[in-house]
Amino acid sequence: MKREYKLGIFVVIVFIIVLISGILFYESPKSIDNIRTPRNTTKSFIVDWNVRENLLFEDSDSVRKNSNYEKTISLRTPNLKEITFRLSWEDNKAPLGGRVGLDTLTLEITTPDGKNLMESAKSTKKSKLGNIEITIPIKNNRPSTISLESEHINEVRKQLLEKYYDYKWVNEDFLIKISVKIGEIRPLKRLLDRGNDFDLEILYSYYDPSITED
Repeated sequence: MKREYKLGIFVVIVFIIVLISGILFYESPKSIDNIRTPRNTTKSFIVDWNVRENLLFEDSDSVRKNSNYEKTISLRTPNLKEITFRLSWEDNKAPLGGRVGLDTLTLEITTPDGKNLMESAKSTKKSKLGNIEITIPIKNNRPSTISLESEHINEVRKQLLEKYYDYKWVNEDFLIKISVKIGEIRPLKRLLDRGNDFDLEILYSYYDPSITED
């Protein structure tokens, strides 16, 4: 009897403890108004475009009569605006002194789509200097300012790469040829005149995005 009595008391005590715990830790259900909804982290970014210019290639070399200087170049930058080829030289001194007639150099560019551009120029009589410049326009109209929605600026850059960059002539070949026509008219000196030294410079400009948070 005593044992059953003690067991009954123990059960009552456990019940009271459970009841008190339920009261202490009870929390009323949250109303819909009190539930916080996640904040919208999407931001608005404004993209403008600036013109940048870089040097792609430069070389100091020489071109000989009856042979051409040839070079193939390509660009890896998208959004190209234009590419400029500059050739400059000074008419080499004639062998054994004196000069009658000036050299003519020709610059020829073949674009990736097969278009051929050619220009020739003779060294000037007074300075003996010569130069040729050929500019190939690719995209003269600056891209429009745009607004993009994203959570992070890196996502905006990704959108630009996938949807708004112009990849015309990126990683495609331009063929450059330089030739010389000897200007010396005296047979012996013409025979000894091997050609001309020159400097070649290639520059390009492109549209570079500038991203700011609105």
